[in-house]
Amino acid sequence: NTNSATLSYQWYYNSSNSTSGGTAISGATESTYKIGSGLVGKYIYVVVSASKTNYISTSWRDITDATNNTTAPVAARATTVTAASESKTYDGKELTKTSGCASATNLLSGHTATCTNTGTITNAGSVTNTLNTVVIKDASENDVTSNYAITKENGTLTVSRATGSCTIK
Repeated sequence: NTNSATLSYQWYYNSSNSTSGGTAISGATESTYKIGSGLVGKYIYVVVSASKTNYISTSWRDITDATNNTTAPVAARATTVTAASESKTYDGKELTKTSGCASATNLLSGHTATCTNTGTITNAGSVTNTLNTVVIKDASENDVTSNYAITKENGTLTVSRATGSCTIK
């Protein structure tokens, strides 16, 4: 019976599905804990200790997810990143767009994505601008790419026909 008991909490992370041997999360001593992005791939559990005058103190541990009562590591945040697209009118010169992201969905505030792309076209038409690499950084410029589950989408390079007239004499 925890009525009138003093409860204390300590949250931990672990690389295995276990409620022992984990590392205490600094400052995580409330009844709830908002999981930070740095814990992607880790298991999170809480140790609750109860003490009450004239009773033996006790504690219990829980690693379950209250939503679906399963144990799972912290999931990576899903994002869809799209390569930059570019278009121009035919001028006889190659069109490329090797860097730039057209969009990156669902990034945390302050996080930015950088893309490298490959694609080239010279004559009128369209080709795929393939998204090769994505790097996501936080506001302090730390690489946090591993905290995201990235779906890559390609862009398009388009060269339109030149218009004009010529006179043959």
